[in-house]
Amino acid sequence: LIAQFAGHDPPTVARAAAATLELAGPHADNVVGLDVNLGCPQQIARRGGYGAYLLERDIAAAAAVVRRLRADLGDERIISCKVRLLPDDDAALTNTNVAVARLVDAGCGLLCVHGRTRIQNKHLSGAPSWPAVAALRAAVPPDVVVIANGGVADAETAAAALAVTGADAVMSGEGLLANPALFCGNRDPEAGAFVDARRLAREYLELAEATNAHPGDARGHIFKMLHGGLSSLPGARDALAAASSLEAVRRVVASLDAADPDGDLEARHHAPDFD
Repeated sequence: LIAQFAGHDPPTVARAAAATLELAGPHADNVVGLDVNLGCPQQIARRGGYGAYLLERDIAAAAAVVRRLRADLGDERIISCKVRLLPDDDAALTNTNVAVARLVDAGCGLLCVHGRTRIQNKHLSGAPSWPAVAALRAAVPPDVVVIANGGVADAETAAAALAVTGADAVMSGEGLLANPALFCGNRDPEAGAFVDARRLAREYLELAEATNAHPGDARGHIFKMLHGGLSSLPGARDALAAASSLEAVRRVVASLDAADPDGDLEARHHAPDFD
């Protein structure tokens, strides 16, 4: 588990990290890394002075946050940074390379590189540049772990990203929210059977109940997983929006099963060998 923090003031971020580890109590050792968010492209990040805006506008402050986390809490934990490509960079990624080098010098031992710029967001996202991620992988020291991110929607794409970038691993964001079984190719590791979206939703709700998750969080995750059925059945979608308990969310999933028992309305997320 890596805990991510967002901010531009080193003492504030360090206090937040220390408080998080304290709240984890006996499970604090499960937090193996502390991440600095230097990739968020949203307006809230601009207003807060963090994310991709901090990477672009004040690399000195970003490096200072990394340095402080390394000094205070980095003896037994890796300090990582989630970054994007800098806008208006040249073909050699000169500016991005300089920024990344400063983070590494400050103590960053793991880089998660989103192969898009801050401007490539939402309807302007476009395809990520895996060659750019490969160039950054080649530019940083070999003992720095590099994770490729961007556009990873299925297991085949994850494998392709690894092959092109030479990265140590691949991260998926939106794709994994829609399909938590992405990295196993939707194959049950024991039975080998196809794992569909409804099964994933039910398993998620079991975990949500076991961990006392907030119903609002559950609604968001279920909407991602069952977007096909919920979009096709407005009554179920409205019921999910109004659900105020995990049991109410579970009833929505049951109603989808009743209306569409074969799950034909859901995204299949399956590899060709399931056809």
